[in-house]
Amino acid sequence: MRALTTDYTLTEHARRRMSQRNVSLADVLFVLQHGQVEYRAGVALYFMGKRRIPAGAAHAERLEGIAVMCKGSCVITVYRNRKRALKDHRRKTKYNRCEYRFETG
Repeated sequence: MRALTTDYTLTEHARRRMSQRNVSLADVLFVLQHGQVEYRAGVALYFMGKRRIPAGAAHAERLEGIAVMCKGSCVITVYRNRKRALKDHRRKTKYNRCEYRFETG
C-alpha cells in the first residue's frame, strides 16, 4: 500500500486499476475532495458527476464519471462510469453482510 495523503492509502489493486483506466493520482485526490459520497455495504463511494465539477477546473471532461471506492481510509478501486455509477451503488444493500456470521450445528 502507498500513502496518498496523510488520510488515505492506495491498495495494489487500486493502483493497477488507475493505470489501466488512465486515472492519475491528482484525479483521485480531486474526487476525494470534491466528489459526492454515498455509503453502502460497508464502503464509501466518492463520485464526480458533471454538476460537481467546479467551473474552470482543468480537464473537466476527464474528471466526469470517475468513481473512487474506499473502505475506511483505504482506496479499494477506481473506475469510470459516466451513466450509472451512483445508481448502481445506491441499489446495494446498506449493510455489510460480511459482519454477520452464522454458526452451524
